[in-house]
Amino acid sequence: MIYTKPNEGNVLPFEQNGSFYYKRAQKYIGKSNYIEALNCYRKAVDKDPDNIGYVLELAELFTEMSFFDESNVVLAHVLHRAGEYRARVYFDMACNFLGMQDYDQAREYFKKYLNMDYDGEYADEAEEFLAILELQTSYIEEIIGYDSSFKALYKRARIGKQLLDKGEYKKAINVFERIMDEDPTLLFVKNNLSLAYFCAGDIDKAINIEKAVLSVQSDNIHANCNMALYYDDIGNQDGKEEYIKRITDLIDADDPDGLYKIGVTLCELGLHDRALDVLKMLLEYNPYDIRIIYYCGVACLNLKQYDEAMDWWDKMLKLDPDNSIAAFYRARTSLHMRQLIPDQEYLYQYQVPHDEFLRRMQFINRMLAMPEDQLIDMWHKDKEFKDIIRWGLDINDDVIKSVLLHTVSGFRDREAERILREFLLRKGESEALRKEVFGLLKQNGIKEPYMAYIDQRLTEVKVNLITETENSSLRSLYMETAELAVEMMKNRYDDNYEAAVRKTMECYLNMVSQERLSKIRKKEVWAAALEYYYCRRKGSWGVMRDIAQYYNVSASSLSTAYRRLIDTIGYIDF
Repeated sequence: MIYTKPNEGNVLPFEQNGSFYYKRAQKYIGKSNYIEALNCYRKAVDKDPDNIGYVLELAELFTEMSFFDESNVVLAHVLHRAGEYRARVYFDMACNFLGMQDYDQAREYFKKYLNMDYDGEYADEAEEFLAILELQTSYIEEIIGYDSSFKALYKRARIGKQLLDKGEYKKAINVFERIMDEDPTLLFVKNNLSLAYFCAGDIDKAINIEKAVLSVQSDNIHANCNMALYYDDIGNQDGKEEYIKRITDLIDADDPDGLYKIGVTLCELGLHDRALDVLKMLLEYNPYDIRIIYYCGVACLNLKQYDEAMDWWDKMLKLDPDNSIAAFYRARTSLHMRQLIPDQEYLYQYQVPHDEFLRRMQFINRMLAMPEDQLIDMWHKDKEFKDIIRWGLDINDDVIKSVLLHTVSGFRDREAERILREFLLRKGESEALRKEVFGLLKQNGIKEPYMAYIDQRLTEVKVNLITETENSSLRSLYMETAELAVEMMKNRYDDNYEAAVRKTMECYLNMVSQERLSKIRKKEVWAAALEYYYCRRKGSWGVMRDIAQYYNVSASSLSTAYRRLIDTIGYIDF
């Protein structure tokens, strides 16, 4: 089913070096043709993977195209061998965090850059960004600081959304319901709760929740879109048409978030032509959004606009050459163009159709029975073999992922290392799988540190096979910081503060990942963070600078420890 180009004469190809593709990429950059430039930069890095300059250019183009995560994956992969470019890598990663609106990590990586190269080329920019971020933090704390549960609620809402996206609907419902008990005014949480009930099969509950949202905010885009989907599901044609008209009236070219929800809803309702119009409006904001390009391709496929569909698949594959989903639909579109298969309706789920899904799973099952030498031979010679491994690492099945990761680890080459390292940089993977990958890299003698997302933060990890005794000793040291805080807070707070401080640290130790449990250099820092946490939780609004001075520590180190507490446990009840 591969769509091939005709043989263009008898010209013999010859290998070009990295410099050739780098120069071509520069020419494309000059013409603002970022897609072709991206293709050439990738080839330059592939030909000369040790050229850090090429890697940085590739990462910066990803940033320019708003592929912030992809840029950080490239940068993280070379950080351990960046040498004199290491500070530059930190600066570029900080800029990506800015683009992702992850301001805490942006601040952290700008500071890393300045610590390494205080008078460097980008020092002025880093200082300016830090000043802006500090002002923003002060403003946010002033606006929302009195509501001590605000940040914790949003963190839990994000966890609930992740559960919803992974298909764990009952767990998501439980998270959203608890948030609603604390703050029933959060309409976006109600919308997600409604969707979770719908996915769990309780359509009446889902409809009632959205009606409550619309009674408060009649133009809520997510609620109107969800109602259109619900009425379509139960066959209420009049109700569906009413909400389709409503969401059509809500289309606003200046609201990309709203356009996305409306576009995807129209896709799911099978209104392919109208969906395509909205999706093209959305691409004006980010012309390189892979998922939107995919929806456009499926819409054209369903509209039997095969030439245009082929253009969308080609664009996807230029942006992501290893995307086997795009490759499948390109081949399928070719069969339709040549009338070799009948027309059919395709779903918009970002996945291959059911029959192809089963074929790939059967391929993986056969692969597991193959001898090691055959697997190694296929790894080096069979592109489909590699494509299906990459595809399998994206499906929602940790057992399959674990098997494939161990298989990849056995190949012990540069590409296998890259796949394992990149897996650590996925934000939604389980801690168990992450620990497996740490072990596989360590067993293969891959140089540390490893970069990984732990508790939603990008972290440099050195795998330390810590003994149970050492682990117990470290946790005891953390509890000692709680006792220090109890002593320092004596006669300054209510009688119940001791239990609250100890409970805070106990919760932190119970919830923190082992990789994030770093050694304590100064007990006073964590003791100060515990007092500040207590103040914020009780609404007494202690000033961070004053508490830091009382413990004779810097406000920045107190802030770092406090953020670790918040990121791990949110705001607990005392």
